[in-house]
Amino acid sequence: MQNTVQVHVWAPELFYRNGGIQTFSRLLLNALCSEISPEQVRVLLKNDLPNDVVSYNGFRNVNAFGRWSLRLRTPRFALECCGAPG
Repeated sequence: MQNTVQVHVWAPELFYRNGGIQTFSRLLLNALCSEISPEQVRVLLKNDLPNDVVSYNGFRNVNAFGRWSLRLRTPRFALECCGAPG
């Protein structure tokens, strides 16, 4: 039986803004895609809207929390990150 690796990537956003963290996060995901299957990666994005992240680079397990109000967004994102292995 093969042991499957799961990688969780938590980022503020990939598309909401264009800056250093966003660029680094996109490059990290591209590097992951070249090493492991996209099915093994779960991406959690705090500020992006779900419609902006349809299926970036083949990753199917992407959760975006930009639709949540600013007051609830951080707690909702943190809750999802804490429960991410699932």
